[in-house]
Amino acid sequence: MRLGPFLRFLRARADALSAAGALLALALAVLLAVPAPRAPAPRAPAPLPAWTALPLEPQPPVRGTKPEVLVLALPGVGASLAERALAEGTLHHLAYLAARGAYVSPLRLPEPTAQGWAEWALSTGEAGPPPPEWADLLTASPEEACAAWTRLNARSSPLWQRAEAAGRPTGLVLWPGALPLGCGKVASAQVEGWIRDLPAGWEEVRLTPVQGWQGLPSSYSEQLHGTVTLLPEAGFPARELHLIALDRRNDGVALYDHFLLDDDQDAGRGAVLFRADEWADAWVLPDRGSAAAFRILGVEQGQDVLRVALYRSPAYHVEVQPQTLREGLLLDMGPLSPPPDLEAWQGGLLSGEQALEMALRHGSGLRRLVEALYGQGDLAALWVRWTPLQGARQVAEALGPEAPSAVREVLRRVDEEVGKLLRKVDLSETAVVVVFLPDEGSPEGGALIAAGRDVQEGVVDGPWSAAEAAGFMGALLGVEAPGETARCRRALRP
Repeated sequence: MRLGPFLRFLRARADALSAAGALLALALAVLLAVPAPRAPAPRAPAPLPAWTALPLEPQPPVRGTKPEVLVLALPGVGASLAERALAEGTLHHLAYLAARGAYVSPLRLPEPTAQGWAEWALSTGEAGPPPPEWADLLTASPEEACAAWTRLNARSSPLWQRAEAAGRPTGLVLWPGALPLGCGKVASAQVEGWIRDLPAGWEEVRLTPVQGWQGLPSSYSEQLHGTVTLLPEAGFPARELHLIALDRRNDGVALYDHFLLDDDQDAGRGAVLFRADEWADAWVLPDRGSAAAFRILGVEQGQDVLRVALYRSPAYHVEVQPQTLREGLLLDMGPLSPPPDLEAWQGGLLSGEQALEMALRHGSGLRRLVEALYGQGDLAALWVRWTPLQGARQVAEALGPEAPSAVREVLRRVDEEVGKLLRKVDLSETAVVVVFLPDEGSPEGGALIAAGRDVQEGVVDGPWSAAEAAGFMGALLGVEAPGETARCRRALRP
């Protein structure tokens, strides 16, 4: 099915559901208007399960608590792949969003695509090829990058800086081309990462019977204990994590199927319980907010000892300004899933499926971070670059004959995470803009979906240039931006 008829089909379904809902509401109103004498007062009905509601329905608005614009940039997906995935239902939630708003394809970008510059153009309205200074930002030291940024900023400033100048605070999450954090603040909230603190670790852990522990989970076989030694870089002191092996299945066999990671010996708050066949995220440098992912790669069970082959991903923390925001995010979210360890995958330590699982879990962590920022209540706009998408696609496309289905699964999982995020977004208060950006060096264009506050429903009026898209997003945010034309203005409600 082509995308145009598919979107019209979704709109027809939405209209039908709306009409049915109106008739049901009228019938209920008539029934409730007839009193029932002597009947006991009806009890409040139990809330419906979340899954019975249509996805992305607007929530009751709470004024002054939600960003007016949420921009999600999805790198590594060009117009043709986006259109195919929308039409076949792989991007189900984004197709529903497009049916409620505007879909623009193609989005004209520099050819061949310089992805960083394309995103810069989308945020500034700057047209044409990348300026010479752009290469400086990609290769320079932090001090030189700051100088290159200053030269670029004199030429054109991004929408978030214009909003800040107008007293409208914005948040940036992993947005490329943003001023390096060491140069100073460019937005009220900046999140950039993940910043590497520890290298990957592979070790054999020897486990023997537990002694002196309190509050351990139950086990049908004797609990076993070992230590995992962390040797940090950059002058951090070495430290140990405790690893406990547990037999959680009452099957008469001493098979250790669960493990517990803890940084002390009370198995209390902060301890991570996980199955032998799944990943576990844990703090490794709690004071720095640094977390790593752990995976059991093999178990060798003898008479007196259990030997476990344990993998620990590189450990990362998130750079956040202001510092008070960082502390609140880490407290609310717990350890963040690190990005995929491509070196371990390319070296044969992790399978492609395991590396892909890491990438998808990383996307889930990014979604939780954006949800937390969206709920802060003091931002006029939030700009997010969905960086886990490219890492996941890189792994998926290397899986040989399974690559096409793996890429579809990557897009489906990204759509699922974006759908979870959008369920928390009030579309009557927030305009959501999703931008698809092709791979670096690709000659094809991108695409854009917009819906929600101030967006006209049913506009398909491409192609747009990156400058026109910047003008459209600037109009949503209420700041002047170059590239505004009558065509992109038609995507706005009167």
